[in-house]
Amino acid sequence: MNAQDLISKWKEAGELANERETLAHREQLVSEMVSFMRGCGFAEEHLNLLNVIIVAESAHQPVRGFWQAFESSMVFEALDRYLPNWRRFPLGMTLDQFIVEVRRQMWMNAFDEENAERFFALPVAERPTSANAALKQIHADLVRIGAFAGLEKATADGSPTGARAFDRYQCIDAADKGKTHLTLLGQTVKECRDAARKISRSAG
Repeated sequence: MNAQDLISKWKEAGELANERETLAHREQLVSEMVSFMRGCGFAEEHLNLLNVIIVAESAHQPVRGFWQAFESSMVFEALDRYLPNWRRFPLGMTLDQFIVEVRRQMWMNAFDEENAERFFALPVAERPTSANAALKQIHADLVRIGAFAGLEKATADGSPTGARAFDRYQCIDAADKGKTHLTLLGQTVKECRDAARKISRSAG
């Protein structure tokens, strides 16, 4: 076997290992969402957009790039496992609309996270310390990089972009320091888990 063949085999082995690692990570996240739904007694009557967003948040890990790598298909896979007939349940909108909205919300999570991560490129003294400051910084960043589609989304009337990105920034910053900061949705996830544990202890 010549050197080029050996390099090719190493590359193939590396790609296969990466693929296995990716599949294992995907399985971990899907299982986390299923476990959350089971533990919190998620049922047909709870199936709406907000609750499904909370289910997705239950898999969140406070690391850079999490939401940018997260696939909305994992949410649907978790629902398929836990509620196999969920597509037949009342969703408050058509199935197609529901799927589009879930995907849009996952895109927003990634958008918020990407905005938050850019704050770390700034000197500590210049990083946003409020939602309003975050929005101003996002506006400046998006203008600088020419991301006009994102700029329109960020500056729309009533846009929560600044607050959401600042929340994500605080979450990542705390994790970097070995601390914990829960986003608003993360707090809801914690409350659901705490309530489920309390019920479980009472039943035991």
